[in-house]
This record gives sequence, C-alpha cells and structure tokens, in this order.
Amino acid sequence: MSLKLRFFLLSALLLLISSIAVWSSVKTLAEQIIEEWALRYAEKQVLYDRERTLQPIMREIALALQFAKSSSLVAYARNPDDDTLRRAALQEMENFRFNFAEMNYFVALKKSGEYFHNDANNSYAGQQLRYRLDENSPKDAWFFRVLKQQLELHINVNLDSELGVTKLWINALLNDGGEPLGVVGTGLNLSHFLNQIVNNTDEGVTNLFVDQTASVQLHPQRTRISFSSISAPKAHQQYIYQYLDNDSDHKRVDLIMTEARKQRDKVISEFVVSEGRRQLMAVAYIPELNWYEITFIDIAKLLPLSRFGGIFLVYTLTIIALIILFNLLLQRMVLRPVQRLNTAITQVQAAKPVTVDLRGKGEVGDLIRHFSEMADAVDQYRTELENKVKARTQALEAQSRTDTLTQLYNRGGMTERLNQVFNDQAHNIGFIWIDLDYFKEINDQYGHACGDRALVAVARIIEQQIEQEAGVSGFSGRRGGDEFLACVPECDHARLSALSETICRTVAGFRLDYHPHPDRTQSQQPQKQETDFAGREPLPLTVSIGTYLSRQGDNLEQALHCADNALYQAKDDGRNCVRQFL
Repeated sequence: MSLKLRFFLLSALLLLISSIAVWSSVKTLAEQIIEEWALRYAEKQVLYDRERTLQPIMREIALALQFAKSSSLVAYARNPDDDTLRRAALQEMENFRFNFAEMNYFVALKKSGEYFHNDANNSYAGQQLRYRLDENSPKDAWFFRVLKQQLELHINVNLDSELGVTKLWINALLNDGGEPLGVVGTGLNLSHFLNQIVNNTDEGVTNLFVDQTASVQLHPQRTRISFSSISAPKAHQQYIYQYLDNDSDHKRVDLIMTEARKQRDKVISEFVVSEGRRQLMAVAYIPELNWYEITFIDIAKLLPLSRFGGIFLVYTLTIIALIILFNLLLQRMVLRPVQRLNTAITQVQAAKPVTVDLRGKGEVGDLIRHFSEMADAVDQYRTELENKVKARTQALEAQSRTDTLTQLYNRGGMTERLNQVFNDQAHNIGFIWIDLDYFKEINDQYGHACGDRALVAVARIIEQQIEQEAGVSGFSGRRGGDEFLACVPECDHARLSALSETICRTVAGFRLDYHPHPDRTQSQQPQKQETDFAGREPLPLTVSIGTYLSRQGDNLEQALHCADNALYQAKDDGRNCVRQFL
C-alpha cells in the first residue's frame, strides 16, 4: 500500500471521525440552545398572555364588585315584596348594563329566588325577571354553591340553558354585613377569549387556563372546557391531568401550581410528557382570577432541529475543505456567537437592555437576528402592557371616587377628600349640606329620568357656585340619593352664609323642563299622557341647606353631624331656606 494511499485513508478516517464528532457536538449544542430559548420564550409568552387576559376582564371584575355593593340591590334583596325598592333595583340594573363591556347583567336573589337578566339588545325590557331559582334543579346548583362557599368573586365558564348563551361569567357575591343575599355579575363572550387569547399562539404552543381545582376553564377546543365547574360532577369535568401521560407528572403539576401560587410574579417551567412527546409546561398564577395559565410548548414543532440543517452542512463542508482551520472556524462561527447570544438571553431574562454585539453571519447570524427581533418585540410588548395597565388602574381609581350621574365626588371620594382637608386644618372649614326638596314626588310624578336631570341640574349649580366662591380649594359631592355636600376650606361665617344663600336662590330661580313618565306609553294611556303634561310650565326646584363652620377640636364626624342637624332644621322650617348650626 502506497504512502499516498495510507495518508488518504488516514485523512479519510480523521475526516469521518471529526465529522461524527462535530455532528454530535453541534447537535447537542443546538438542542441546548433550543431548550434554553424555549424556557425564556415560555416565561415571556406566559407573562404576556397573563397581562393580555387581565386587560379585558379586570374592568368587568371591578364593575361587578361595585354592582354587588349597590344599596338599591341590597335593599330590594332584603325586601323583595316592596314595589318601590323593586323599581329602584331594576333601574340600578339597567344603569349598570350600559357600563358593562357587553352590556349584559344578571342578578340572582336568595330570599325571593328571582333571576333577572338583560342583554345588549335590551331583549328583555320590562321582562328582566327571567325565572325563579330552584334549589333542587341541577342547572341552578352553581348559585347555591356560591352562596354556601360565600365566594366574593368567582369566574366560571357556563352554558345557561334558560338564557341559551355560553359565556365567561363573572359572579360577585351580593352581601350586607357578611350575610349573603344573592349573586350578581355579567358575562363575556367566550369566543373572544378563545380566538384572541387561547387560539392566538404559534404552532406547537397550546394555551389553556385552569381554576384552583385544576379544572380546565379555557381551551382552544370547546369540548375540553369544564363547563359549570363549580356545580358539575367531577366525572363530567376536564382536568389538566388528562393532558399528562405519566402519573409522576400528575403529582408534579400539583407542586408546580402550588409553587406558582406562592411566587405570583414568576413562571414555573418543567418538562413533562404529553401526547406521547416531551413538552415544556409553563405555569403562572393569576391572582385576580384565582386561575392558572398553563402553556404547553412542543419544542419539536415550535423550533424543530431540522432548521439547523444548514449549520451542520456548513460545518461538515468546512471540515472536509479545511480540517486544519476547523478549530478556528468553529470558534469564530459558533462558539463566540453562541456565547454572546447566551449573554443576551441572560440580559433579556433580567429585563435589561441587550448590550452585547449580536451581529453574525450565516445561519447562526439568522438565529441571532431572530432572537434580537424577538427580544425587542417582547420588551416593546412589556412596556406597552405596563403603560396600559397603569392607565387602566388610574381610570378605575378615578371612577371609584366619582358619582356616575352628577360627575361629582361620590360618598367614598368625598370622604377621602374631607379626610385630607381635616388632616391639614380641622377648623374654619365650611360645610354645606344640601337636600333637593320633594325629590320623591318628582320621581313619582314625572319619572326617574326627570329626577335624574333635576339632580344633575342642582349638581351643576352647586359646582359653579363653589368654584366661583372658593376656587380650586372648594369641592362638592353627592352624599347619596337627593343629598349633596360641599366643603369650603379657610372659610368664615359671612362667606359661608352668603355662599349658601346664593346656592339656595339660584336653585329656586331655576326651572327644569320635564317630559312624560318613561313607563307610560301611548298604547297604554294616550289620552292621559296628553292631559297630564300638555301646556305645563317648567318644573321649579328648591333645596334645603344646613351649614356649619368647624371649630378647633372638631373631628370630621362631629362637623358632618352639626351640618346635618342644621339641614333638618331647614326642613322643619319649611324648606327652601338656609340654616346654620352655631
């Protein structure tokens, strides 16, 4: 055998061994990169999806909880035989209907068993009472289960057979002093969540949401959703365990969910076997919903190893052509870019800007550019979500302190502002307690819509007079019903008396155009409508006012009590007058 042949065979053997070694090493390295990238991708994707899920539902949750605190509903729930309270409660329900995103609501009451509902099309106008709840009926089991468990908030996917709709229902407990009186809430279109949140994922990524019992609430396939999970038998429910092939993974998912609940700002990831394949499972807890988001990532589909075939080919050809320069090329083309990519991944994981040079060539360069684009997109999404959540939070906080009818402070917002003023200076603060005279008669004779417009008119007069007299330091709010409260810091008896008299005179000089009662229709009473309202003059309004100037040593409760006493004196003296507590 010639030396040339021997060197040729030896070179061929070395090339074969080197090729096998390079193939094995690069394949292993690529798999590690893919797995680490998948971990980072899963964490960012789950956190992004969690915030995306909260956006459309947090406002509805806040409104549902506010709905459950309505004094009109509480009063009617306690006295369902009172027709006056019933009308007020129905008006409150309809007012909230326009606030909910999909303009629907439900109210289920414990004492009377009544179930009220109306939708965006106002399909049940005048017939909001849909049916009565039956404790022995399986379809109503959810209601009695919520009452029994006294869940302040519960979110459930359910098909309501009576209403014929499938929605994501937000259930808020209606209670008074800890006593459950019923359940109220609204429903969101299930298709929106499935199409915009659950189905909107890359190939190989499956998003689903489970509740605290591991029952599936949202899934791309409707057949895998546990409808009525709060009341349905366990045998009929879909659980997360059904997606895991190994019993050991069943126990592991419980531990992961427990850990995610403890570490609410983190995403817990583990590899499990699902549908016969090794997949990455990422779990995040959503405390606002008491749900868990679980994302299965099939790495083989999301980023298959075949995409790295070009890299393997480049390395093999490089080994054949230049075996002497193999180590230098490997260092330059793979190891250094991978090291920089790993550094960039670490920086993205720590939510820091990427500072390393991510330039590269060939397939490795493509991978680096793809990662760079993904990192920029994730950072942009995170910033946008943070800004949106901050803006929504500020809007909800402002809404919680404002009366929706008059746009003045509500009772809670007024109390908060009064406490701030009292903390700065407790004396020489003027309190003006205002009551719209004969407000019940206005509602009874001319309708609640006319009553609302009367309240708005009085509110504007109070707001204008306070602004003219006290500027930005004065403020006013609706105390409740037909009562208003104004506050003028750094005041004296003369200013307080003059301002109160001005408000009283201005209201007395105002005339309110009114319209027929909204409950009356031409088909019901055509002759009476024309007789009752034709040719009438605009409606006069008057107010009774009680004032008090706080003194050294007063607290807020004492000051309000004194102003309230003065208001009662004004009413006793014939109304349409001002009385000052001295």
